[in-house]
Amino acid sequence: MPIYDCGRCGFIYNSFEGDTKNGVPKHTELNDLKSTLCSMCGMSEKKRYIRPATDYKGLEAQCYYLFSGKSSPLKYEIDELENKYILDVGAGFGRVGVPFLEYGSHVTLLEKSKEMLEKIPQHILDKVTVIQEDILKVDLPKEQYDVIIAADGFLQHFTPKQQCIIVEKLMYSLKKQGQLILEVFIPNDMAISVEKVKEAKQGLYFFYRAKATLHLPTKEIQTDISIQECMDNEVINQYRFIRLLYLILPDDIPCLLERAGITYTSLVKERFDTAGLIQENLINASGIEKKIKKDWIQGGYPFSTSDTNQVNWFRFTIEK
Repeated sequence: MPIYDCGRCGFIYNSFEGDTKNGVPKHTELNDLKSTLCSMCGMSEKKRYIRPATDYKGLEAQCYYLFSGKSSPLKYEIDELENKYILDVGAGFGRVGVPFLEYGSHVTLLEKSKEMLEKIPQHILDKVTVIQEDILKVDLPKEQYDVIIAADGFLQHFTPKQQCIIVEKLMYSLKKQGQLILEVFIPNDMAISVEKVKEAKQGLYFFYRAKATLHLPTKEIQTDISIQECMDNEVINQYRFIRLLYLILPDDIPCLLERAGITYTSLVKERFDTAGLIQENLINASGIEKKIKKDWIQGGYPFSTSDTNQVNWFRFTIEK
């Protein structure tokens, strides 16, 4: 149940909160109200529209950059990364997609937020293809990519109907035998919370707090996020907002693919929610094998993969 806006009179209806002015209880679907909300137009279907997911901007964009952690292509266990075409969906500042460059991949970053893309250094931008567009509006080429990754619960920012549209669009742009990788988080309780702090530079601190409430019948996760930016123990900026996310359970993925009318070769589910140590074997120019260990920590946003008491993270790999 998303947030609705009326294109005629500007009335707003948030199904998660209901409407206290008119005595509508929480978690009441708009279609159940029978046009009793607005005296002018009753939020008629022709005039109302679903509010799109909010862009990551301001302090939230800064906190995502500070708290989301680093990534490595090795954790996806993809064979032969050289010359592979990679699409990072909801790329942010390229945390997931950019490291593929080290392995000779061709990387495309799809991101709606201008502020997130501005955090990518110019020397990296020169090596990648950037598409600044809404996933629901962008036209992706047919069978262009070997691997498409939607990390950090990207799909959970959209309604179930929108999820079908997105998955169908991504599978259309995936090559045959290509892989679509989806990452989702599942709360361990009906209410969870997390607090983080990061010193960005000497004396400059960011305090991050997130509280999420799950309404199981509608699979809505209302996330209340507050951020404070402090310099020398004084608050210089603060930000608070509500982000509505949607619960996706492991059994929902096959159903989602079926609703979207998608056929696939295989579907693999795996749980990942701890810091890992990955070993990579390289053979240098002299034919000598070297073992290089690279550790990676998937920080996660809005909830970390290391917060196993709060959430579980799952990865689904769908082969076309």
